[in-house]
Amino acid sequence: MFLTQRQAVLVAVPGVEDLIHYAVDERFWAATPPVHDGYVVATGRDLARDYATFAAAMEHVAARGLILTARQNMAGVRLPGNVEARFDVSQQEVRDIYARASCVVIPTRRPDYPYGSEGSGTTSLLETMAMARPTVVSERPDLVDYIRPGQTALSVPPEDPGSLRSSIERILSDRQLAESLSAAGRRLVEEEHTTRRFAEKLAKTIRTLPKG
Repeated sequence: MFLTQRQAVLVAVPGVEDLIHYAVDERFWAATPPVHDGYVVATGRDLARDYATFAAAMEHVAARGLILTARQNMAGVRLPGNVEARFDVSQQEVRDIYARASCVVIPTRRPDYPYGSEGSGTTSLLETMAMARPTVVSERPDLVDYIRPGQTALSVPPEDPGSLRSSIERILSDRQLAESLSAAGRRLVEEEHTTRRFAEKLAKTIRTLPKG
């Protein structure tokens, strides 16, 4: 299996109950110092992303917003004056933009939305936590293994601009909260979701498989 620096693949081995969860290279997505007057960044190219809700939430937020996505995800989305979208941004550019973010948002549709991947948001969530960015994520059942709500990230109901706006503003106005989320998110990635840990778990799983 080839592991990119961006993510590892979720693996379920037949006959083995354990799942090997997504991972990121915490050396590439390295922790960066806090930023309290930077962008509110929304990120992700998956079709389950919900940038209409992000745009509506940002309309009355006193900060600049930046969406990193694919052009197709912005069809029909009206952006307020304080939000811009950039398309097909490279990993290095994404990393640099994260480093200038005061808050990162991963807005996704409801779990029954018919488009996009089942694990929408997982990779972006791990990237931003690895970089020690305070993060707001839409609630999805498949993310339950990747966050500790209120500790490593804030979670909000999907498709709810008011709740999303409130959480963004909490992070922007409360430095202690922002720095606590950042530190706890980075710590969780280091403990559970690095590509090194992924390889260790995969090797252990392979050793348990029947021979022949």
